[in-house]
Amino acid sequence: LTPTGLVLTAPDMPILNIDYQKCLAEYQHVTVWKDTILGKRCEQNVDIWFSEYVGKPCHLLFFGVYRRLLDL
Repeated sequence: LTPTGLVLTAPDMPILNIDYQKCLAEYQHVTVWKDTILGKRCEQNVDIWFSEYVGKPCHLLFFGVYRRLLDL
């Protein structure tokens, strides 16, 4: 953890610096384990890094100030 985000490492991957301030401005509804919450997508390079490492399309979301579950 850093004051402004995360620094991630993984085997055979470049170091990934994630700055929370560079996440997209709008929150979107996201369903995680049958719960709906609000999240902001991170930069495209973050999605590419995770997708390459996992081997499947991935999106990292930042939950910021909206950490509560939504009643939808």
